[in-house]
Amino acid sequence: MKKYCLMCGALLSDKRHGARFCSLHCKNKYSYKERVGQLKGIIKETKQHPEKENPLEKSLRGVIDNEPKEKNEQVSDKANFNFKNQNPTIDSDFFNELINETVFNVDNKLEQANDNQNENNQKKGIDTKNTLPEKYIDKEVKTENPFYNLILSTLKSQQEGKLKLEQELSKLQADLKFQAGRNGNDLIGLGASVGGFIGLVKSNEPETKKEAKSYQKKKTAKQQKSVWWEVFKFAMVGAVIGKGTQVLTQDSREKDKLLQIAAIKNKIITAKQNYQNSIDGINNSRTLLVKTAQYTILVQKVINPAYEKGLNRAVENIKPENNLSGTSTKGSRPKLPATFKSDKIIPATDLAKIDYKAFSFDGLWKEFFGCPSINFHALIHGNSGEGKSTFCMWFARYLVENFGRVLYVSGEEGLNKTFQDKLKACKVYIEDFYLLDVRTGDELMKEVSVNDFNFIILDSLHDMEIDAKKLKIIFERYKNTAFICIDQNNKKGDLLGANEKKHLVDIVVNVKDYTAETTKNRFKAKGVSFKTADFTGNKNGNKGKGNEEQDFDLDADSID
Repeated sequence: MKKYCLMCGALLSDKRHGARFCSLHCKNKYSYKERVGQLKGIIKETKQHPEKENPLEKSLRGVIDNEPKEKNEQVSDKANFNFKNQNPTIDSDFFNELINETVFNVDNKLEQANDNQNENNQKKGIDTKNTLPEKYIDKEVKTENPFYNLILSTLKSQQEGKLKLEQELSKLQADLKFQAGRNGNDLIGLGASVGGFIGLVKSNEPETKKEAKSYQKKKTAKQQKSVWWEVFKFAMVGAVIGKGTQVLTQDSREKDKLLQIAAIKNKIITAKQNYQNSIDGINNSRTLLVKTAQYTILVQKVINPAYEKGLNRAVENIKPENNLSGTSTKGSRPKLPATFKSDKIIPATDLAKIDYKAFSFDGLWKEFFGCPSINFHALIHGNSGEGKSTFCMWFARYLVENFGRVLYVSGEEGLNKTFQDKLKACKVYIEDFYLLDVRTGDELMKEVSVNDFNFIILDSLHDMEIDAKKLKIIFERYKNTAFICIDQNNKKGDLLGANEKKHLVDIVVNVKDYTAETTKNRFKAKGVSFKTADFTGNKNGNKGKGNEEQDFDLDADSID
């Protein structure tokens, strides 16, 4: 069957299947004329194609729709809702046409309204000159002067440098005074001190070993006087040696003294020059700072508020039949068609018309979970042997009996005798409940096709090596399926590993000592807690107490 362009009628022989226009120009022009009601004699499709349906919805049971806010609200167009923006980007030629036919028409109607108002005012004797004030007025804006801040920062740095130079000059003056006072007398004092110390040590040392034994017993006052004599004698000898050293080293000391003094004086001259330069720089900066304004006044063009008020009054005078949109413009300007670059931007009024479906849970399941959407994501975590696998088994049985097909992926213990015991204890050997023995998330995506199951239970994420990144990929692949994920707790009682998985799911349940509690729930308030046995009517306690079919640990996990 031959197809023709809906705008110009050209044959669409080289276009792909489903094409409606021969070019983007025709598409944009058709869209514009359709919006403004100018499609005269052009055949167009009046029915939009509905969004692609979820194939799993047909197999679901017990699904409820969102009720409209008002009973009389029309919802017949929900199936035909289209997320795509109906205002595609227009090219330059058509954009000129849009301006000429739309924007300028608004100005013409405003001018016509102003003329009508002026005529009425003239009849009443009112002056009609300059009905609208000037559109723009000058406004002074006070801003900080960046040049002033730069000078102020430079001045602070110069003052800090001046303080450091003052400290350096004080230190150099002290060194110069010390070098100028060097005369060698310190050598005499040093020699006397060393000699006195030697004499003190010499006087207390016994001459023979025999005297050493009775030295402390025979010490007399005469001996004490001899000690001071020895100290004095050696001190005098040391002073004489020091004097001799002073005389012998006088020439070398004087040369070293002169060199040290000359070096210090050169440093003092340089420091004084730098200090004077610093003072001059500070004075110049202060003078420049006084002459520089701290703030500058900028004059900017802004819209005159009086002009806006006058313009609004002029818009109110436009009659509804002359308005582009066909509605009253009292209190607002004429509304023009909105055109956006991205087709992902949709009006909030359109989003309110979408029909989202949810599960009609009942009993304790509704009190615990609420009514989640048909593709919800839940995370059940807990320590080993505390009831998370048992809880998920009972939840799977409830989903199979009331809603749809369930796939239980046993990635932790496989399909062995212990898993068979769990299956029998929880009575999940029923139709539409299927099992899969794989060890990784990649194997899961390889073995399970999209839209095969309404619910998939992953036991567990840790054993199947599914991190947050891999879990997000799985959710994107099976976007029409609800997931119940089981994971382990760490020693602190929280989710093992990073908490990024919690952000990917709608519901988070922590199972501890066979008690389930919601710590996150987007469909109901969190913090709801029930014994896992309550969901099956077993009120006799945990781990199958009082029930022969559950007389073993249903959650004997391999992870500590």
